Amino acid sequence: MNLQQLIQSRWETLSPTERSVARTFLERNEELVFMNATELAASLELYPSSITRFAQKLGFKGYPALQQAVRLELRSVLASGETHDASSVLARHLKNESKNILELQNLPPDTVQAVVDLLSTARRVWVAGERSSAGVAHLLAHFLSFLRRDVHHLSSTVGQFPEVLLNMGAGDVLVVFTLQRYSQLATSIAQEGHARGVSIVLISDGGPSPISHLAAHTLHVRLHAVG
Repeated sequence: MNLQQLIQSRWETLSPTERSVARTFLERNEELVFMNATELAASLELYPSSITRFAQKLGFKGYPALQQAVRLELRSVLASGETHDASSVLARHLKNESKNILELQNLPPDTVQAVVDLLSTARRVWVAGERSSAGVAHLLAHFLSFLRRDVHHLSSTVGQFPEVLLNMGAGDVLVVFTLQRYSQLATSIAQEGHARGVSIVLISDGGPSPISHLAAHTLHVRLHAVG
């Protein structure tokens, strides 16, 4: 029984909150392999305990065990070369991701180079993204840390422990993702960074942003799905 079948078999036993978590697992499972329980809960505006209860309701010991099951399922599907009906979640995701890659060709080369220069020469790099942006922000911080020192991922916990923002200062770069919808926390982080002399790079999927006027550089990417 795969994850989709497992969720469907337990659907009637799930609370409304747990069903919202279930929909996320069915629609965005490729993002969940990179998000811990706290980040996932923040993206859904829930408490981490809600994520744990959902995992246990499906028969897992906790969220890490459920996350590992998602990883194994995705790995198995990709390794098998299995074809999918056009209506399947995975087929739609792969189609959207192909479109996303093509959209990257529309980014202005000069702006991209300017952002690369900033990231490579900054004293410190900070990366922030909430809700739908949480996964991709975590990925950037993770891989960028392999290339340079002093890369800091500002997760949703910064809302409870904002004193970490006091370490930002002139010579630093703050990358802010605002994909699908804007986050008040991300906006507050950007405003604090700007006040401290930090250069801001905004990565958005278009539309007016409440922090666009603060950004030194903005990359607009039209997304068909976040990934």
